This record gives sequence, structure tokens and C-alpha cells, in this order.
Amino acid sequence: TGSADVGTTVYATAKDYSSEGYHENETHANRVPSGPVAGDNSLVLKLYYDLDVLGYTVVYWKDNMETEENKLGTDTGTGTLGMTIPYDTDGTRAPDGYNKTGTLNGQTTITAVTENNVLNVIYSRRGDLGYTVRYWKDSISEDDSNLLGTDTGAGPLGATIPYTDGKYLPTGYVTPGKVEGQTTITAVTENNVLNIIYSKNSNLGYTVRYWK
Repeated sequence: TGSADVGTTVYATAKDYSSEGYHENETHANRVPSGPVAGDNSLVLKLYYDLDVLGYTVVYWKDNMETEENKLGTDTGTGTLGMTIPYDTDGTRAPDGYNKTGTLNGQTTITAVTENNVLNVIYSRRGDLGYTVRYWKDSISEDDSNLLGTDTGAGPLGATIPYTDGKYLPTGYVTPGKVEGQTTITAVTENNVLNIIYSKNSNLGYTVRYWK
């Protein structure tokens, strides 16, 4: 508000609201930036402000944000102040063997400061990937005739498949067993098969007795 002599042309002074995410719309149909003062105080100056178009960035990670090697990709876009920053909620950016739901870190809604509008989505490794350990004597046989026993379990991607050397060990065989197959857990469960193969003890003593 203000005062001036009747007939005096007065001007509205635009304020800077850029820090709050707004800018003046100088082409608004109802804009009245100036005019002569009326004797009945009917003059109303009008300025209109629109929301700014503000940028945002979404960065996808695996495991953590500690190294660039863990970065999976980056998306950018624009929106308005207060809008929720969109990201892949379906987990299509998650690598095989990782949980589809990512942990969010950073800014989840758009602010007036573009460089602050960074959302990080971090995917963690699944802990339910199955594995199988098979124990054999002599060799791996297609008909499983040499199979001594089978253990199964689950663990996270990249973990070492655990086994117990000497388990199911038959009499006359020795440890350590020979290790063959997959030693760490992969994203493909059917590939996570570790074989432990025991060989015969070649140092068994014997006695020969001669009689008359």
C-alpha cells in the first residue's frame, strides 16, 4: 500500500522470490504493474508469481556411496518447488542379486536450490540367495552313486559358500576334500553348487604273515 496525489502514475516494484522458488510472470493476463491514482482509491496494482522450473538429480548406487565404481547411473529432470523427486520404485535399476527396494539418501522433494536437489537410491545385496554343497567320494558321478550327502543354505551375493571339510567322510577316505564348482554365491541360484570330493587313503597299513 502507499499514497500519492490523484492522477499520479504509480508503479509496483517486483520483489525477488527466487530463493523461494518463484519468479514474476510478466505476461500474466491480469497483471497491473502501474496506473494513475484514482480519487476513489480504486487503483489496485497486481503482480503475479509462478513457480520456477527447478532441476533435480537422482543417482543410483549398489552397496554404498563410497566409490564411483558403485555408481549405477544418473537421471536428471525438472519440476516445481515442493514436488516429490521421482525415481525408479520398481527396482529396474537394481543389479541382479540385489534387493529391488533401494534405501533413499538425500533430498526427496524439490527445493529452490537446484544443486541441493540430489536424491541417492542405494540398493543392498539380497541375503536369501540359495546354494548347495555336495559331498562325494572318488569323483562326481552322473548317477549320484558316489554322492555322500548334500547341504543347502542361503546367503548374500558374493559371500563364500560355507562347507565343513570332513563331513560325511567315509571310512578309508581322507581330508582335505578337493573343492570344485562355485565357491562364492552368485545371483543365479542354480549355479551356486559347490562340490567336495574325498579321495581314498593311500597310506593304509597292512601286514603280511607267513606261516608254516
